[in-house]
Amino acid sequence: VDLEEAAVHIPGGPEALREMAQLLVEESTQRLQKMREALANGDAAAVGREAHPMKSAAAVFGARAVVEAAERVEHMGREGKLEEVKAGFAELEEKAARLHAALRSMFGSDPA
Repeated sequence: VDLEEAAVHIPGGPEALREMAQLLVEESTQRLQKMREALANGDAAAVGREAHPMKSAAAVFGARAVVEAAERVEHMGREGKLEEVKAGFAELEEKAARLHAALRSMFGSDPA
């Protein structure tokens, strides 16, 4: 997480950063669940579509590992490569968990 980069994208100081961190954790948790469901249904394209907004939200916080993992999942999903999407999703899920932990550490146990 790059708080200096985040501050450039999110005006309003520490409270605004905290609110955006909470939104990122909540929304990415929901998107990960939708991706799990899409994987269970064999829908690589749906997984890829859910990865795109995660990529954008993580970029705001300078979370490059999540951005890169989400970008790979998005691309593979567009191409319909289910097995590659499954592997990429596992990586994305792990990177997102680290991001969530970092945000919780920076902003308290619950960024809200």
